[in-house]
Amino acid sequence: MKTGVLQPNGTTVAEATMDVKHVAAAVLYMASLPLEANVQFITVMATKMPFIGRAERSARRRRQDRGQPVMRVSRSEDRSALS
Repeated sequence: MKTGVLQPNGTTVAEATMDVKHVAAAVLYMASLPLEANVQFITVMATKMPFIGRAERSARRRRQDRGQPVMRVSRSEDRSALS
């Protein structure tokens, strides 16, 4: 990853990295909690990492580049599907 990873636009760019001890510290924190406590979600990532969700955006862009239809759901349609 430090030498570079192929990006959606075809360039090779070094990815942001971090020391694995930070992930270990997060795991130890979760393990130290009492049984009646829970960590439902935790994200440990390098501070210079691009925004979360890049893969979906890249997949959408690849479909557009190939001329394939891209389905978009508006927020109002999203909410009506949940009710």
